[in-house]
Amino acid sequence: MSNPDSKNIDEVAAQWAARSISGDFSDGDRRALQRWLQANPSHAQAFDQYIEIAEQASDIADLIREDTLVRDLEKFSRESTNRRSWWVAGPAMAASIAAAGLFFFQSAPDIDNGWREFATARGETKEVRLADGSLVTLNTDTELRILMTDAERRIELSKGEALFDVVRDNDRKFVVASKAADTIVRGTRFNVEQTTNDTIVSVLSGVVEVDPIADEKNALPVTLIAGHAVVVHSSGAHDPVVAFNPDIVSAWRRGFERYENQRLAYVVSDLNRYFDRPIVIRDVALENLPVTGGFDVTNQALVVQALSAALSIRASNGPNGEIYLEADG
Repeated sequence: MSNPDSKNIDEVAAQWAARSISGDFSDGDRRALQRWLQANPSHAQAFDQYIEIAEQASDIADLIREDTLVRDLEKFSRESTNRRSWWVAGPAMAASIAAAGLFFFQSAPDIDNGWREFATARGETKEVRLADGSLVTLNTDTELRILMTDAERRIELSKGEALFDVVRDNDRKFVVASKAADTIVRGTRFNVEQTTNDTIVSVLSGVVEVDPIADEKNALPVTLIAGHAVVVHSSGAHDPVVAFNPDIVSAWRRGFERYENQRLAYVVSDLNRYFDRPIVIRDVALENLPVTGGFDVTNQALVVQALSAALSIRASNGPNGEIYLEADG
């Protein structure tokens, strides 16, 4: 990676965008990018714009090699005189994208007269299409409300989990406010889960800024790129940024939950979001058992059967409809 100080912001943003989706992006690269993004707000804005071009172009890998993508992005950054017109790419970039039938568009303004509220019951999911074309998918047992103004598109997630496919609007940011953090984007795809005390943000495409809302001096914003996630606690502190498996995060849209080496206590708590009959671990010694696998959250009986078989534990019915998990024998 070239020295960022030796190039203008557009050129560096273009290089980082191409590099970050190339598949050759190390933890050291991620930390270096994070430092550059946080050094100046204009860095994150430029990177956000170029990452969408890079991701669109990466969908036509047979037509554009990585070195060509870097070259075209950098050429565009040198020729562009108005970064807000980012969707009008340079000739080589535009030709490549047009050849693949990809199009960029702007959304029409839309304004709400007041908050609109949406919710799902246990085991239910719901899609909400916003007037600007953005799609909000609510997972089980979720509550949120939406307000569209001429200044911003704002969603307050008070409970549960939702996946956001956000149409780009350079004039209006898209904000998801939760208990521990605000997640701020212009256009991207990301998942936000609100637990009792934490907010978990996972980015599937594009770039987002996660801004802890607690009044803590060390609660600095975190910039996430695709394939990375962060847990923000109610105190304002956050865990280290980690890479994640997108299939696991978005599996719930297909009626499944997937886990990789998660504690049984966490898995049961997560699965209980879907069912009216709570699953209860009666033996504390079982809580730390590791769980890896996928579960059909539309069928609680199959979930319990799979857990029992995989962990060699016993399931029984409690007096008030609970399902007990206990050591077998």
